[in-house]
Amino acid sequence: MEISNQGTTSVNGGEELLRGRTISFNQGKISSIGLTMNMILSIIGTTVLGIAAQMQVGGWILSPLLLCMGCAIVSETTRLVGETINTLAEDGIQVVAYQDFIEGAIG
Repeated sequence: MEISNQGTTSVNGGEELLRGRTISFNQGKISSIGLTMNMILSIIGTTVLGIAAQMQVGGWILSPLLLCMGCAIVSETTRLVGETINTLAEDGIQVVAYQDFIEGAIG
């Protein structure tokens, strides 16, 4: 990211004006490993902070129960998405993006 104090800005060219400074953003893409690591760190960080706060309020029984229930819900949702994608693939619909998934599943 480059910052300069002069010139006009072009939003379509990847630049924005912020407090009188021109900020241009690189048009690079994130790798799949980078995306995966971002998601994992977001989930782990949020969970760790959330559990610590819930343990003070909910105690030693309710908080772990809620954590296990949340894990079960995420696991079941992931399994259902996987099964739906497999069923769509058997029907000849290739799922590459979320829009493909929705279009194939809902119609």
